[in-house]
Amino acid sequence: MSWMKAVNKARKEGDEKQLDKLMRRQGAVMKMNTRASLETLKTMPFTLIPFYLIYTVVRVAFNDLAVAYAPFVLPYAALLGDKAAVLTLFYWYLICSFTISIPLSKIFGVNAFSMGGSGGDSK
Repeated sequence: MSWMKAVNKARKEGDEKQLDKLMRRQGAVMKMNTRASLETLKTMPFTLIPFYLIYTVVRVAFNDLAVAYAPFVLPYAALLGDKAAVLTLFYWYLICSFTISIPLSKIFGVNAFSMGGSGGDSK
């Protein structure tokens, strides 16, 4: 169980003894979270620079052409009739990115969309 879940559980159950024990570990948990965040940031230049180069080449090649069509209206997207949207490369990338990254983060156990700490079991 993560540290944050253990803290929430102790608060919910009113277990002051467990809560005090967990709060003493708060500094170590925050330090571990900071270290993990910094490790993630170290790899960012190695992934962002090639991504921007490839994205720029592909964007120039498509030059705001329709990459796909959405069967619903999206804000700020060009409309095709009154019930469909033309997806440029930018919109297509956003949709694919979220659609792929969220399930992959769950499969690999990476919780990139949470601010909770992970300090291991509370036992």
